[in-house]
Amino acid sequence: MVYTYLSYTAMGLGFIIIAVYFYFFIIILNKARTARNQGMEVAPFVGLALMFLFFALIRLFLNYYEFNDAVIIFYTLAALFGYLFFISFIFVTEMILKKTKYILTAFCLILCIYGIIFFKPVEDLRLYTQITLPILAVILLSNYLIILVLKTTGNIRRKLGIGLFVLVLAFFFYVLDTSVGPTFFLLSPEASPIIARTGLLVSGLVLGYIFVSFETFTELDWPKKLKDLFIIYKSGVNLFHFSFIREEHSPNPQLISAGLSGIKAFISRMMRSEENLKIVDHENLKLIFEYGKYATSVLVVSENLHIYHLKLANLMNQFENLFQDILPDWIGEIEQFLPTKHLVKQVFELEEGEAIVSRVGLIGPLVRRFFIFSIILLLVPVSSGFLIYFLNLFLWQPIMIENWMLSFLIILTICLGIIIPTWFNYRIFQKIDSLKSNIKDISHKLLTLLILCASISIISLIIYLLYANVLWSATVWVVGVIEFVILMIIGISLIERLERTKPNFKK
Repeated sequence: MVYTYLSYTAMGLGFIIIAVYFYFFIIILNKARTARNQGMEVAPFVGLALMFLFFALIRLFLNYYEFNDAVIIFYTLAALFGYLFFISFIFVTEMILKKTKYILTAFCLILCIYGIIFFKPVEDLRLYTQITLPILAVILLSNYLIILVLKTTGNIRRKLGIGLFVLVLAFFFYVLDTSVGPTFFLLSPEASPIIARTGLLVSGLVLGYIFVSFETFTELDWPKKLKDLFIIYKSGVNLFHFSFIREEHSPNPQLISAGLSGIKAFISRMMRSEENLKIVDHENLKLIFEYGKYATSVLVVSENLHIYHLKLANLMNQFENLFQDILPDWIGEIEQFLPTKHLVKQVFELEEGEAIVSRVGLIGPLVRRFFIFSIILLLVPVSSGFLIYFLNLFLWQPIMIENWMLSFLIILTICLGIIIPTWFNYRIFQKIDSLKSNIKDISHKLLTLLILCASISIISLIIYLLYANVLWSATVWVVGVIEFVILMIIGISLIERLERTKPNFKK
């Protein structure tokens, strides 16, 4: 088989896809750990994390099979992880529905075992997968549509609807990347993989962004069950009231706050308990209490869900931090607490009166910054490939394409290795943030960015020097400096944009 620049470019895109999908596997797995610590259901997050991992492994073994199709085990492993990809995603949808007793997951598992055991020749296994995988794709898309789209409302439905559309596109690009793709879609055999893998890369980024933004997959309808929120001062006076439903005649919040304070005191005395009241259950209404040092928040909902307790605790913490100078000596001016409305909209993810899914969910600023720098890391192998390609147009001794592929793999491996120390670096960064020192904050950001970009550039230079047959070429050093400068500009601009978009509730 003759390899050209385009074929190696397609292979390079395949390794970028592996890195992106593996990245989302790590992030969603971290969300599963967070969910477990908060007492929420972990299985949907684990299923989604495995889905991204299995797709990365599919692409990994297909890449090596394309390079050496004599090794049959590569295709067999790719087929195995293809089935596991569908099994994990269908398992997530059945876990959310909780009514199918995992019949579809078991069916997919049987197809997987049967194909791997009884179809040994590659041609037979390829035919089997071409018949069965489209069936699994139809099952997956049907489950997604019925369980995740039709059973939700508002912006949650819109966001999951976008995910469904992107998932359909991902399947289209996957078919385009197969042996039948160029013939069926009338594309050249060299251009088809590049188009397909670019589409798979973009689809993976969008799907990962959507799934990471959710806080829960078993309580997707939580916004529909919100009714009212009251924040009551320790004296029983209502500080703030927010209604999640539109009513023509809103009740007097002061009277309701006084009544809630009375109910809380009465039940505590009757039960002869010094512990704070947490939940009051009355038919189709539930009152959830959360206590602070100076105030108590009461959330009125139609069902007691775990996510409400997390959000209410978060709200009380931010509320008392926001008004820490006012609450200890408050003398009755309620207008001071009007900025709480913006705080409620952020915590309960509201936009123009409608509950929506947050852009970052439980990720928080730490992981958001980590995400930005990881994406910058993933840009390095891409830039390396294109830079070497253009260098070959001007060098007397072009860089061998095999050496570029090897350097590409090594750069990509090292980039993934940098992600872990980057995480610990931002753990330190988070602690420095808590010191509320602007000087330390800015200096640490710049130092972190400097170290990160310098390490990436130096690694790239070492790879070029070792494997590119241009041992002391000045051009390589120029390329390294250009990479470093570009990464610094991108990183600083992203940090500045991130800081400008932070909400300021005191305005």
